Amino acid sequence: MKLLLRCLLSSLTWLAAMPVMAGGTGPVDCLLEPNRVIDLSSAIRGVLDRVEVDRGDVVEEGQVVARLDSSVEQAAMELAKARAQANAALNAEQASAEFAARRSERISTLYTQKAISGDQFDETKTSARLRELQLQQARENQRMAQLEARQAQEILNRHVIRSPVRGVVVHRYLSQGESAEDRPIVRIAEIQTLRAEAIIPVAQFGRVKTGQKAVIV
Repeated sequence: MKLLLRCLLSSLTWLAAMPVMAGGTGPVDCLLEPNRVIDLSSAIRGVLDRVEVDRGDVVEEGQVVARLDSSVEQAAMELAKARAQANAALNAEQASAEFAARRSERISTLYTQKAISGDQFDETKTSARLRELQLQQARENQRMAQLEARQAQEILNRHVIRSPVRGVVVHRYLSQGESAEDRPIVRIAEIQTLRAEAIIPVAQFGRVKTGQKAVIV
């Protein structure tokens, strides 16, 4: 199967002429070309950890083609995820805020009964408000940690290069250990749709009509 694909790639690469039987015109030469040829590269700098395809391989859309070394980014992502999932500080602030709110309510009752001074009442009320603000800050910190974990995951994802199309690997430029900076890694020809350009002699001009069928042999 791979030998057959490589023969096909050779035909596509060199645009080999093939005859076309067009109704009423006789056989003419044509050129077959892939719909698109893509030199796939990395969006970021890095050293290739491995290239998972070779010349002649069929790749699907979204398939992993290569991976950059990402040991540092992997560690950063795990650290950021651990921070995002840490709830101890938030739980502590939650408990403190709830206690301060209950205490403020009791002090408010005593103040209404004129059992305590206004200074004590103001102090307790202010303390409860500060605890509430500290709880809000803890929630914001956890939200920021979650966003940082998401950012770290996206950075890690960019170290994985995927094929944007279904096609065949025409050429492999780089191998494991080489730098992927400003250089393509592989060339992929999208052959799900091929384009055929027929070369019609001038003498047959006007004999080919819209909708007329042709057979490529």
